[in-house]
Amino acid sequence: MPMLVSDKKRLGIYIHIPFCLSKCAYCDFNSGPAPDAACITRYVNALIAHMERYRAGAKMYEPNTVFIGGGTPTSIPMEELVRLVKAVKHNFRLTKNVEFSMEANPATVEYEGLRRLNRLGVNRISFGLQSAHDNELAALGRKHTRKDFARSFKMARSAGFENINVDLMFGIPYQSMQSLLHTLRYVARLGPEHISLYDLKIEPGTKFYQNYDEIKLLLPDEDTEADMYLQAIEYLREMGYFQYEISNFARPGRMCMHNLKYWNCEEYLGFGVSAHSYFNGSRF
Repeated sequence: MPMLVSDKKRLGIYIHIPFCLSKCAYCDFNSGPAPDAACITRYVNALIAHMERYRAGAKMYEPNTVFIGGGTPTSIPMEELVRLVKAVKHNFRLTKNVEFSMEANPATVEYEGLRRLNRLGVNRISFGLQSAHDNELAALGRKHTRKDFARSFKMARSAGFENINVDLMFGIPYQSMQSLLHTLRYVARLGPEHISLYDLKIEPGTKFYQNYDEIKLLLPDEDTEADMYLQAIEYLREMGYFQYEISNFARPGRMCMHNLKYWNCEEYLGFGVSAHSYFNGSRF
């Protein structure tokens, strides 16, 4: 029998969760701790209502990527996350092979929650490790340790996740060429399908910006930072991760399809504070 090919257009769905355990010293995103549980419930209600308003307008589309980012999506109660994932599936006709991603902080996940999300269709998880050195993590204001990350990564594999990304940073306080290489080796040995590596930018309004005179003494100089980046590209290539974006490296066939929508000027709908869209020829 001939294969049936859908005539519906593809679409990306992005959902922004602005809540975190705490504000990291370098973060200038629209994010922070929730004032109370009721605020989170009201926010999820608003997201679902917003999606419902686009249900009819998107009926000629089949979303093939969904990305729930933040903030820290996994910092909100699991029942709220489950409600949100179900609402996405209810309001949009996702493709059978949809890439469904969710960002997570290693300090905010448990096995049962990960297993539940995976069974609901979330098939790609992105852990914000940033560094494998606890002193560097503390300087960034991260709430997790390397041990927390190792536990979370193992749990995600056991829960059924076969597509995992790990976020890393370079040019951060106390970091050296050697400590970055150690972080890269540590992560590569775990074998995630995707690695993102971001250069620290000190933005106005952040704690690092406010305390820059102290922080700058702990940062690598610009030449060292450049060498870190080149070293990372070479090492990750040797380990089987090819660079397909400025900050993104993947094993063959494991590129983040949602992020590529932005690069390729494909359509996507964004829901939540600070989210934006490109839909029906308009950007908003």
